Amino acid sequence: MMCMAFVIVEDVLFFRVLNRIPIALAILFFARAALGGIGPDVLWPDILWHVGVAALVLALGFGMHAFNVMGGGDIKLIVAVSLWAGPSQILQYLFLMAVVGGIWTVLLFGLRHLLAALPGFASWADRRPRARVLRRGEPIPYGVAIAGAFMIVFWRF
Repeated sequence: MMCMAFVIVEDVLFFRVLNRIPIALAILFFARAALGGIGPDVLWPDILWHVGVAALVLALGFGMHAFNVMGGGDIKLIVAVSLWAGPSQILQYLFLMAVVGGIWTVLLFGLRHLLAALPGFASWADRRPRARVLRRGEPIPYGVAIAGAFMIVFWRF
């Protein structure tokens, strides 16, 4: 959960997902799987299904990145999360990620619109690199939705 809280802050402030977060999530998944912690009676073939889901998500992510739909850091994070989701929870996670992402996008666009109407806001935001998320026309830091959906679906881990 702390990794995901860090992702949200890092993505909002700097528009990036550091490589160490998806790597840490993958390492933690395999460590927990090796210790038998991802479920009762989970066998290595079951873990291969989790890896297969992650590979499929990676392939789809390549396409999304090629068409500039999503950034590479977001794709890496979704792939790492899909390891945890596996075949039983991947659709639930992706649906919830889309819902959280839609809500986040509407809220951020609304906030940007309101702030843009304030006199002097544009020049204030231009002088502050951390305020980039509040400027109109900037991309949406989707790591917020990815991490938020993870925290909702996997709160018990």
